[in-house]
Amino acid sequence: MRTIRQKNNIKIGILVLAIGLMSIAFATFSSNLSIKSSTTVSPNPDNFQVLASASETSTSDNNITPRIGKLGAYAETVPLTQTGSIAVIENGTKKITISNVSMTLDTPGQEIDYEFYLHNTGKYKVYLKRYYEDNSTKKCTPLEGTDTELTKKVCSKIDMDWFFKNDQGWQWFSGDKKNIYLDPGDKMKIQIRFLYSPNDNVRTDGPFSIEFMNQGISFSTAMFE
Repeated sequence: MRTIRQKNNIKIGILVLAIGLMSIAFATFSSNLSIKSSTTVSPNPDNFQVLASASETSTSDNNITPRIGKLGAYAETVPLTQTGSIAVIENGTKKITISNVSMTLDTPGQEIDYEFYLHNTGKYKVYLKRYYEDNSTKKCTPLEGTDTELTKKVCSKIDMDWFFKNDQGWQWFSGDKKNIYLDPGDKMKIQIRFLYSPNDNVRTDGPFSIEFMNQGISFSTAMFE
């Protein structure tokens, strides 16, 4: 019997890592208290700067080559037939974007990871401000000839997750945000993982596309509870 594996195409438009500049409203004291509530202070970008790079030692490597893998418990039966594009990092003044993230998965249990480093090249300590990962907002579109209901079932099995690496290994972005920070000169390894869950071995009868709509992390010089 011939087995036909259908391919599921995942296209991510842009992943955003927002790097928030410090903005401080302050008061001026004299013999009478005068509050200038509209005044803000933003540091020199040379003092506050977080850059992304595919390199651990350099901040200028802007191309992320995907790592192809498979879920360990199913390693013997999952073929490494998936493919992923080279993602591109763009370091902006207030945000970092990662574009051209696309891949093809054709078997439950397959995984593709994009790994890069965040480098704190400024003079301020920066903390995790916000982590937003909402796989419920992903949008799945069946392509020509693909059943809509099967697409929905497989769509629910493909997730995108963010991790950071510390001395204990890969960690979820969760828990106390005060413990996720970068001192000046430090770096943090980030992994964006796409996994086609092997649970129930759900497949489609044709190709479809996925968009993940609400994903990202942000850092700030201010500590957040």
